[in-house]
Amino acid sequence: LEGDERPDNPYADQHTAQVMANRIAALSAGNFLIAGLTARIHGLHDQVAADPSMLSFTPTVDAAMRSYLSRIGPVANVTAEAVLTALAFAEIPGLPLDLWRLAIDATGTAQITKEQLSRFARSSAANFLVESAKDDGVLVYRLFHQALNDALIRARSEIVALEDDEGAIASAFAARGRKQGWDQAPPYLLRSLPSHATRARRIDELLTDDSFLLHADLARLIPQADHALSVAGRHRARLLRLTPHAINAK
Repeated sequence: LEGDERPDNPYADQHTAQVMANRIAALSAGNFLIAGLTARIHGLHDQVAADPSMLSFTPTVDAAMRSYLSRIGPVANVTAEAVLTALAFAEIPGLPLDLWRLAIDATGTAQITKEQLSRFARSSAANFLVESAKDDGVLVYRLFHQALNDALIRARSEIVALEDDEGAIASAFAARGRKQGWDQAPPYLLRSLPSHATRARRIDELLTDDSFLLHADLARLIPQADHALSVAGRHRARLLRLTPHAINAK
């Protein structure tokens, strides 16, 4: 926990930490993510050092993640799992805060403020799970490991069909883009909304939106156009394939 020390950490002693680390490593089946999650659970929350000989846990990402998230408090009455599950739907390089908030709302949980979400992303508990980068100068967020995405999506799919979640996210994102104006829309929407729409079986709505087509990243849109279902959508898909020079048009 370098850079995030707490004065009462029972593992501040190097020997105590090393013995515990060795035990965690031995039980983690060679998986760094499991070892990291387990180590941070103890480093963040233990008040007294655990007995390594008594330590045991199921060495799967799903089990380690669930144990880790169960110790993180909610964000404005939204569980940490719900907040992170919304982020698990993000395409690379990630979601800006306002779209992350929109995805949380679209997947059926209460709204939280941009400030609350920003504090959560920077918290000691979340910063092991969430990484940030810049997208066209804007800070964006995504889960730092694909196995986390997979584990959260698996858990969510036991409650809600993934197509329904993708549909809710695609609808919310499209509504934001139309309200804001596609010429002013975040780069993420122009680049990645077609992927969300395809997984929701709603790509036709974008293909028949003239304004979206004028501003979309056509190199990303055209491959998704093959999934059009309606006659109008298939006509637009064919038109796009017949006009390859439009891809680089400004």
